[in-house]
Amino acid sequence: MTLSTAGRDGPLRRLRAGERLRQIASASFGTLVGGALGALLPFLLTRWFGLGRTTDAYFLVWGSVQLAAYVSQAVVEATLLPLSGRALTEGKAQLTAFAMAMRRYAFRVGIGMSAGVVLIVTLVLMPTSTFTAAQREECYWLVLAFGLFPILTAVSSVFSAAHYARGRFAQTAMTQAFRALGGMVFAALLGPRYGITIVAWGVTAGEAVRLLALYGTMPERKLVRSGSVRQPLSDVTGRTFFGVASPLMLSMAIVSANPLIDKAVAARMQVGSTTVIELAEKLFYVPAVLCSRAIALVSVTVWGKSAGTDDVAVSRDYWRVQRLAGVGTTALVAVLGLLIVAFKGPVAGVLHLSPGTPFESVFLLYLIGLPSSQLQSLAGGLVVTYRRTSFQPPLAVALVVVNVVADLIGAQLLGVAGIAASSTIVRMVNAGVFVAMTVLILREETRSPERGGTPV
Repeated sequence: MTLSTAGRDGPLRRLRAGERLRQIASASFGTLVGGALGALLPFLLTRWFGLGRTTDAYFLVWGSVQLAAYVSQAVVEATLLPLSGRALTEGKAQLTAFAMAMRRYAFRVGIGMSAGVVLIVTLVLMPTSTFTAAQREECYWLVLAFGLFPILTAVSSVFSAAHYARGRFAQTAMTQAFRALGGMVFAALLGPRYGITIVAWGVTAGEAVRLLALYGTMPERKLVRSGSVRQPLSDVTGRTFFGVASPLMLSMAIVSANPLIDKAVAARMQVGSTTVIELAEKLFYVPAVLCSRAIALVSVTVWGKSAGTDDVAVSRDYWRVQRLAGVGTTALVAVLGLLIVAFKGPVAGVLHLSPGTPFESVFLLYLIGLPSSQLQSLAGGLVVTYRRTSFQPPLAVALVVVNVVADLIGAQLLGVAGIAASSTIVRMVNAGVFVAMTVLILREETRSPERGGTPV
């Protein structure tokens, strides 16, 4: 059974359901292994250091660092992945040479993101928090410990894009586990003596190990270092790189600030609120990342090969995948929701949460937004496939405004649970806009089915 029966004999007609499922399973496995320790780390820190101002400080700073690192990684990978694929057509050595040449541009992205962390913490987060002088000093030490993390992440992403171009998805995604593993090792060995700040040094060290692992497995490194390999894609300069990366970076940085805003609002509430938000978000992102990233990654790869030549097949496959993913994620929400309600006592015990902590309600409100997250992920992939991204920066600004207003109102009415409800509302609005854009895009691209639509 093929996944599409429309259009000419393109990749979508030849792709079998079993093959698509195997690809999704492979991507899911790599993502699961790579992200599992990262999802577990906040819970371990709460268990080891207790729920209070110490963990509030850590998660408040980590929120800004994580934002910077996420934007660095996503922008560099998105910009370089198609270019890396072009370089690979000339040979593996040329791919390595291209990655080596792109390092300096990614380094500049990382520098900018690292500077942004310093500005956010000192000018935004600290003035709006209710931390004592000692707790603020702890935050500044955490900023210092995390200082290199966004830079290392940006450079690592150059080599991860190259490995993805080679089809090494599972192996590459799994290396992200080094980050959390470094934090765990440092916490276990040095935490009792140096406190939670040592965890930040461990996470940074773990990313350094990841960079070395990705670089060390690049093909033909010795040949490239000898200078005997011609650098491919000589037309790709710094201006080209930043011309593509800058608008994408702006949009992602704006919309990705929403989780940080959530934590900032929570920091003004009762002790432990920021930590509850962090724990619930982390638990939510486990199914969200496994569903969204794996399904979208495989689907977007296929759509990209058929866009412009068989747009009718792309349209039918897109809506089919959206329907199946929507049903699957809705069912998953129901199952996970029932499990959390049924085992709320053991969950609170494992997390060492005090009686009355609203973790259950916060997580359930996040969980309701899972289908919207999946819808947006697939819709966003189609939008990028057809290069119709100009609407994203103004949408990102609008979403931030919606999130701030909803956070303040929700916190006033429902406490920390209101912040989770705000995040779900933002996801629903975002998904609705993206799906509406895909309707317009596919309507235009399939207006002439005889010729398979118009390439963008």
